Amino acid sequence: MTSGNFHLKVDNLHKKYGELTFYTYVPISLLLNRVLGQIIRIGPNELSSTHPSALKDIYGHHASAQTFLKDPRMYSSPLGQSQSVLTTIDIGQHARMRRLLSHAFSDRALADQEAFIHEHVDKLIAQLRQQAQDGPFDIIPWFNFFTFDVIGDLSFGESFDSLSEGNIPRSLSNLW
Repeated sequence: MTSGNFHLKVDNLHKKYGELTFYTYVPISLLLNRVLGQIIRIGPNELSSTHPSALKDIYGHHASAQTFLKDPRMYSSPLGQSQSVLTTIDIGQHARMRRLLSHAFSDRALADQEAFIHEHVDKLIAQLRQQAQDGPFDIIPWFNFFTFDVIGDLSFGESFDSLSEGNIPRSLSNLW
């Protein structure tokens, strides 16, 4: 059973107000969840949920589950870019893409990859500790270096050594 104010069921004025005042309605909906309950209506066709099972219910993939259509305003690819498994709103195309990727994310494949990822996590933590000795620093590039190294290791069998070098290799910099 959902709760929420009547106007939230019939209009999107709270979102328009948020857009005009540069506030986002996401934190407002989380506050409303705290006050009104775990599942609330925040628009004529939208619910906000903080219930633990909501993520699996909404995004889970199982044959008996109801199919939720992706909102094209949230999941469309940027203009001129190709569709991906994350951005395609076509159910059949998403299923085909997901099947192609499913083997890489099986329990066994993830267990096999765990050692590679742990190695890079250890490098990341060591670099963050070293950087922190000099005082405040921008952590974002280090997460990017970590991501490049993990993707390189898992995709090509060797790291790009971005964490060790403290930069993205010149050959890949045009991607970033």
